[in-house]
Amino acid sequence: MLTIRSNNQFNTTIYGYDDRLRGIHSTRMMILLNQHDIDRLKLKKGKRVNLVTAISDGIDRQVEGRAL
Repeated sequence: MLTIRSNNQFNTTIYGYDDRLRGIHSTRMMILLNQHDIDRLKLKKGKRVNLVTAISDGIDRQVEGRAL
């Protein structure tokens, strides 16, 4: 997982909830996947998913209920 800059972002400050370059409006809580991974994981647009780290260092890292 990684973060990407939007067109409304300067350094680490985000000035808006829209990213006109990617067609995202009114939110910053998005998961962007390529079509191959969507098909491989049998996911559908709008489905809610939980993200969990693959690192096994004893620290629980997860984000729940994000929409694709």
